[in-house]
Amino acid sequence: NTNEIAHELLRSFGSLGGVLRASKEELMLIKGVGAAMADFITWLPSYVGLIERAMTEKNKRIRIKTEQDAIEYTRTLFYDKSVENVYMISLSASGYVCGVSKLSAGIRNSADVTMHKIVGAAIRHGAYEIILAHNHPSNDPSPSLEDIKMTKMVRDGLAALRIRLKMHIIVTEGQCEI
Repeated sequence: NTNEIAHELLRSFGSLGGVLRASKEELMLIKGVGAAMADFITWLPSYVGLIERAMTEKNKRIRIKTEQDAIEYTRTLFYDKSVENVYMISLSASGYVCGVSKLSAGIRNSADVTMHKIVGAAIRHGAYEIILAHNHPSNDPSPSLEDIKMTKMVRDGLAALRIRLKMHIIVTEGQCEI
């Protein structure tokens, strides 16, 4: 009975958010949850982000004019990320999104990004400026020393190509830091 399974999932994990953050292995410990259902539940946050972006983008180009616009768009990229991921949003001269690139997926608290990847994606999308965004699965929005160094490296590296780093956003479950 699906209703009984749903109630047991909520009891076991405390909330819908707890269910959606659970691993496939943890979900399969619940009676009635097989591999297919566990896969579906663990993929659900990704689909929500994808659907939200698709609905936002439907029949119109996305324009990022403000920090709030950038935060709202960027959050949808990180719905299901339990390890650090780095994305780059390429923007045209008038602020329209012309490409989104996943640059890296790392371990629990780090991700590896090279200037080669950043420059390649910026050129491929014809970026006038970019937004760099990554998540902190630890939920601490404070930039680490590595984050600060990466921001400077990217800003300086892109400046030589006349591509502007508009902002670097750190996403956590509860907030964003720019």
